[in-house]
Amino acid sequence: MNYYIQGSADRAEEIKVAFEKLGCDTTGWKFNVEGGFYYTHDGRIDLACGNFLINLIKTHPDYKELELPVKPKFKVGDEIAWIGVKGSKPTEPVKIIKLIDKDQLYMVDMPNGVSYVAYDMQDYYKLVQKPHYDIANFHAGMPVLVRADNVCRWDYSVFSRITGNEDWPFAVCNGVSFTQCIPFNEETKHLLGTSDMPREEYINW
Repeated sequence: MNYYIQGSADRAEEIKVAFEKLGCDTTGWKFNVEGGFYYTHDGRIDLACGNFLINLIKTHPDYKELELPVKPKFKVGDEIAWIGVKGSKPTEPVKIIKLIDKDQLYMVDMPNGVSYVAYDMQDYYKLVQKPHYDIANFHAGMPVLVRADNVCRWDYSVFSRITGNEDWPFAVCNGVSFTQCIPFNEETKHLLGTSDMPREEYINW
């Protein structure tokens, strides 16, 4: 029985292990200068060419499918929404709280509890982009946290207006100008009195 596979160079070790599990001799495997490669049952290099996506090729009537692990394209903390096929309405976002590589699953936090999304279904989901909190969109009377720089502690204040210029804006709160100003809400209230950095989408300086 003869199998061979073409794949991207960064998955070489995974492919090698997968072939060894089939009982194939991989002593002849190698890369060519383009980063492409082929494995064969006897370790022989049938062909080496460009860097392609993984694609199993059947070369014998009795071939078995060689399954390789799917690499997750999302990470812990990402929010994803089901998009299904073209024209489907996206679902409400769910947050990824854990990656279970052994079972090829994302553990996601849903309103009614924890659930799972298989890695091989990830192309039916899209990453939900988190908003960027630009102080240009803040309004007078808005509750905010402010500080002068990264080493200062966050203090509670009320937003008034913007001063400075487009390249170096300052938030004016209670008559004082601050270089760092973020909304005060459920996601940021834990920062009050600390010098911790907020999440990336809140950084506007």
